[in-house]
Amino acid sequence: MARYETDDQLRTSIADLTERLRQIRIENGLPPDAPKRERSVDIPLSLALVDRLHRFEVIAIKYTSLMAQGHAQRIDLSKLEEYAETAKLLGRSKGFFFTMIGLGVRGILDTMRHVNKTLEEGPDSLDINECMRRLHWAIELLRDRNEGTRHDTYEYRNEHGVPPKAEADRLLSDPAALQAEIHEALAHINKEGDDIE
Repeated sequence: MARYETDDQLRTSIADLTERLRQIRIENGLPPDAPKRERSVDIPLSLALVDRLHRFEVIAIKYTSLMAQGHAQRIDLSKLEEYAETAKLLGRSKGFFFTMIGLGVRGILDTMRHVNKTLEEGPDSLDINECMRRLHWAIELLRDRNEGTRHDTYEYRNEHGVPPKAEADRLLSDPAALQAEIHEALAHINKEGDDIE
């Protein structure tokens, strides 16, 4: 880790790193600067999406416990595609803590993808400890959904005069309405473009 004697040295280093990131984006065929991503997923939809993550949390914890016992195994990620979609939506939530939960889901799925790839290449190169650290961090973000989202729901209630839970419950009780909201949010995100895998 570099040590900086002055604020100017730190600013210079940040400018150099920013330029390196721009060059990497250009080399990968992307625009030099990442586009600004609008936070477009409203709090009631975010709350409904988070409510559907209970099963995913159970899967993630079971997967992690097997890995802790030394049983790293491939997992069929196509069966978890709905959670990748949830992570994408939560990543664009208007609530900061909802975006963190989406980051946790994405971290778990990315680690599973990494384990699958490494096992294909040869299981001897898999660093189980590093995977466990990643999973632990991501699961902690996911598990904070009860406490962390209170701030976002409180802000929504102050701004709109109604708690978002009633609308989230309505969406959860009407699968067609929930799917319509998800479809509309994804269409908006996809229209904006997203160069993050």
